[in-house]
Amino acid sequence: MTVTVKPGTAECFYLNVLANDELELEYQVINGEQGELDIDFALYSYAGNLLKSEKRLSDSFHKLTLTEAGDYRFCFDNTFSRFSSKTVFFTFMLTNIDAGLAEEWGGDAPYLNDEDIYEMKVEDIKDAVDRIRSHVTKARLVQDSISAFEARDRNVAENNYTRINTFSCVSVIVMITTGVAQVVLLRSLFDDQSKLHRLWNKDRSRF
Repeated sequence: MTVTVKPGTAECFYLNVLANDELELEYQVINGEQGELDIDFALYSYAGNLLKSEKRLSDSFHKLTLTEAGDYRFCFDNTFSRFSSKTVFFTFMLTNIDAGLAEEWGGDAPYLNDEDIYEMKVEDIKDAVDRIRSHVTKARLVQDSISAFEARDRNVAENNYTRINTFSCVSVIVMITTGVAQVVLLRSLFDDQSKLHRLWNKDRSRF
């Protein structure tokens, strides 16, 4: 998920978790406009207690077990910035280490019996599918993280390109203006009808 945090504001999100849920949360600042790629992060329990706090980081990863059920809140704080918005990419995954997949599978499967030709247990199938699903989910999170890194690098390159172009345009304008001024001044030295030539002669006559 990607969120844009405007300057002087904070964006918060809520997670409804069960007791002993394991939370994996990762975030990256992929665009800071003309500012730095940093953000403040805070994680609060359902009771409002501060669990994690980080200041001015560009990316981070957290893995912790939440022992109490309730609505947890995590926030991205950009109140320290006055002008630059921050685009933050973040992913999270909740895994309950106590609960199995029995409820998801609807309990026992009556269609299997002892004479099953594959001689496999239902629990073995559940465990295998659970491992596959976990690996697929983690692989997707890794791919999302890699995409976020690529987006951040692309934004940094584009911002640097814009700064270089702006500086180059200003430098060219200054050089052209200076060259024109020099040409005008040099021509005025040899042009008797030039106002600048008359002004310089007037100032010279005073001395």
